[in-house]
Amino acid sequence: MMIEPKPLYLQLSEQLIRKIKQLESPQKFLSEREICRQYDVSRTTVRTALDHLESLGYISRQHGKGTFTSDAWQDRPKLSMGYSFSEQMQAIGKIPSSKILSFGQVIADTFVAEELEIPEQTPVWYLYRLRLADKRPMMLEMTYLPAQLFPNLISHKLEEQSLYELFETAYDQRILFADEIFTADLLSKEQAAHLDAVAGDACLSLTRKAYNPDRTIVEYTRSVARHDCFYYQVRHYQNQ
Repeated sequence: MMIEPKPLYLQLSEQLIRKIKQLESPQKFLSEREICRQYDVSRTTVRTALDHLESLGYISRQHGKGTFTSDAWQDRPKLSMGYSFSEQMQAIGKIPSSKILSFGQVIADTFVAEELEIPEQTPVWYLYRLRLADKRPMMLEMTYLPAQLFPNLISHKLEEQSLYELFETAYDQRILFADEIFTADLLSKEQAAHLDAVAGDACLSLTRKAYNPDRTIVEYTRSVARHDCFYYQVRHYQNQ
């Protein structure tokens, strides 16, 4: 099987990232013409690479002034850091907050019942909220919780503290682990409106199930995250 060569703009991006990491930020970076000359590539390749670097937070471009290095890439939270949005934001010095878009008790349909491993028609809490960092929209979350585990849940508590903190302090439900699945997707018109983005923009779609020490599923959440606000990193070890 033939391995497709890496696109030229990605090869150039990797070389430019190594150079940027050696520089203090912010400072004036190479112009398109200088990059073309130094790396012997076309203007189209350079522009595509710079677009890529800007989306990752390695550079910022200012009209009439040029391109500058940026350390914004260091502030983008890793989706692999953990399953608490609030903790992730606090870890990078941002203030997390939530805006509840919809909240109430509903009856579990076939799909939700299967995901939570409960009988159909079981009461569950439905929570749809916008997650923000420093008041900037970052993620939409649609969460289902077994009502039996969380009686008398009220919306203002969900705005005052993180969901997992509430689980533990008010209901003695500690999260032991969570399984997450990440996929690439495109924002719908409604999602884009909430996230201050454009319909059709790329996004990260996450599905999470959280378990307590008894291996009972206490939460099923489907999230949509802006592609320019997060990245995912994982470390692999070779078997010895």
